[in-house]
Amino acid sequence: IPEYFEYQKYAQGYVGLKVSDVKSGRKTITFNSKERGSGFSSAPTSFSSHQIEYDEMAYKWVATDVPAFKEEPHMTTYKDYISKLNFELAAIKMPNKPVQTVMGTWENISKELMDSPRFGDVINKPNYLNKMIEGITLDKSDPNKTIASIYSLVRNTIEWNGYYRFLADDNLKKMLEEKRGSSADINLTLVALLRKAGLTSYPIVISTRDHGVIRKQFPLSSQFNYVLASVEHEGRLVLLDATDRSLPIELIPKRCLNGTGLLIDGSSPRWVDLSANIKTRSITESNLEFDQNGSLKGKVVFTKEGYEGHEMRASIFQQGEEKFNGKISDMNNWTIHSSSFENKESSSLPLKATYEVSFNEHSSADSQVIYLDLLSGSRITDNPFKTEKREYPVDFGNAFESITVAKLKLPEGYIVDEMPQPAAVALPGNAGKYIHSISNSAGVLSLTSQFVINKPLFTQLEYPYLREFYSKVIAKQQEQIVLKKVE
Repeated sequence: IPEYFEYQKYAQGYVGLKVSDVKSGRKTITFNSKERGSGFSSAPTSFSSHQIEYDEMAYKWVATDVPAFKEEPHMTTYKDYISKLNFELAAIKMPNKPVQTVMGTWENISKELMDSPRFGDVINKPNYLNKMIEGITLDKSDPNKTIASIYSLVRNTIEWNGYYRFLADDNLKKMLEEKRGSSADINLTLVALLRKAGLTSYPIVISTRDHGVIRKQFPLSSQFNYVLASVEHEGRLVLLDATDRSLPIELIPKRCLNGTGLLIDGSSPRWVDLSANIKTRSITESNLEFDQNGSLKGKVVFTKEGYEGHEMRASIFQQGEEKFNGKISDMNNWTIHSSSFENKESSSLPLKATYEVSFNEHSSADSQVIYLDLLSGSRITDNPFKTEKREYPVDFGNAFESITVAKLKLPEGYIVDEMPQPAAVALPGNAGKYIHSISNSAGVLSLTSQFVINKPLFTQLEYPYLREFYSKVIAKQQEQIVLKKVE
């Protein structure tokens, strides 16, 4: 690298370097030029050359026996973890010229964005929104209603076209006419409307999970590929994204859960956490019994909150109820006799799905021995962490909880021959837990199962504990209840 170019260099990944050398030396470059004779003179073309000496830094890195990179479950993108050397041009220092800064500061980037017609002007010069603002109900006595009204209007008016952007389109009037736009078109419009309503709102530029983590030591706008909206309310900053019509108002898409984002506020930007602020929970409740024909039947109710509710809603809307129920039936080996959904259209409320089912795999009540699985519909069937060692973190994106409550009335003439013992397994530092218990009272079996992951990110050092935790949970969930017919 010649002395005229200043690079910021950093290595990433988990492959060690066998050689890492740097040498400085003096180099020479020759510039040749020619000048033709001008006018009517017979002056010959002249040639000249001159040499410039400069310092040069020569770098050499070597890695040997590098294994193939293998993607693992629950990671963001290979770009964050693959071993590589990165170079970012920071400045150009030519002789007898002022230093040309290439890599600026986050403050400069924030100011440049606010001066941009595709960012700051969208927020601060919202003339294109004059008609749209007429459809908003402003309630100065209750800002919550105003925020909800603006959010719903943007989300339901402009359909997301699937493009990740942090700069808006050049023609926002056309975007509004077509009612379709990118993440920047939608969320910058949301910020503009919130401000127009007198609320304190800011855009937040981020990098999505598949784009890579933001490296704060390198102030480069190329690290961003998406923008969120935010609003200050009741002493806290609420993150908003109006691209997804099946998300609750305060839940940003899972693709955005990637460390931190930069809140743009003129020349005073600040970093904000992108963690989920709503609990993700799945509850499965079963009430079962054997009918007069000896078949196991009953009611199963799924209640989904947070990202669980969002994913289930999205599946129902994309596939339709019939196809969605068919997949539920195939996955659990049920015959579904009836189904109903509550709060399917209300993303701010838990989604509830109720099924009347019969089980296809269980032995009938005229068998000598009956094997029961009361975790049907909520069992963890496979350990996602198969490798003994992992070189990079486990990133779930968000904390979550799964609860199963089941009741079964014992068929006449049967007793419980085998029943799993109660169990409690915990991860160090209260990072997760599993509780499993079964009881038999007055001919009714009651099961309670609770699986909890309390944090979204686990380091490589924590990986062995997480892997063993999943193994123990799966082993416990595979234990069956055995009923025996009384002679």
